[in-house]
Amino acid sequence: MHNAVQAGLMIDVESRANPWYLNHLATQKLLDNPAFLAYLSYLQYFSQPEYTKYLTYPGPTLKALQLLQQEKFRQDILSPETVARMIEENLKAITGSTAGAAADGSIRT
Repeated sequence: MHNAVQAGLMIDVESRANPWYLNHLATQKLLDNPAFLAYLSYLQYFSQPEYTKYLTYPGPTLKALQLLQQEKFRQDILSPETVARMIEENLKAITGSTAGAAADGSIRT
């Protein structure tokens, strides 16, 4: 993959870990668009080790991609409370803190 294209795709994929960006996508109704949902499904290939290694924050990024597959989450992300919880969980994942995390490691919606 060409370096510029690869860098652009990495930014696009990792932006999915930003809860406020996900909230924006939901408010713009993109998370209701079948073509966009197909694109999100396509991005699941980043969960394969040969692609995960390119992610700066693989935990939050892959978790967000997984959550975006769930209709309930796509509705819940409209809530500022869900955004706040997701931010908290992302920070814990990045810093390695487990205090207050859900027992199963999930984002509580």
